[in-house]
Amino acid sequence: MRCYVAWNDCVEPGTPERARAEVRAKLTPVKYVVDFKVASEATSKIALNRPGADLLFGRGHLAAKLNGKQGSVYAQAPFLSDDDITAAVTAISLDNLPGSAHGAT
Repeated sequence: MRCYVAWNDCVEPGTPERARAEVRAKLTPVKYVVDFKVASEATSKIALNRPGADLLFGRGHLAAKLNGKQGSVYAQAPFLSDDDITAAVTAISLDNLPGSAHGAT
């Protein structure tokens, strides 16, 4: 039997108890909200329940509202342009081709 700590349940796979544990896990309320730059203070209040997201710099600058914490946490996520994303997808795709060093054979 496996113990699924995130669900606080120890349940056998394929049992009704496991199915109930999986449903409970999906119904867990959101514990945090992440928001990127928005157009107005009103939109920020809708998203974060407080102003601030309208003052973000853009290009990956974000505000997070964490459950049980006062205020917002600010962070910088990496910014990738469309060209960067295309190059990354191409590299990953080529790396996964049969016969490549890391791909399936």
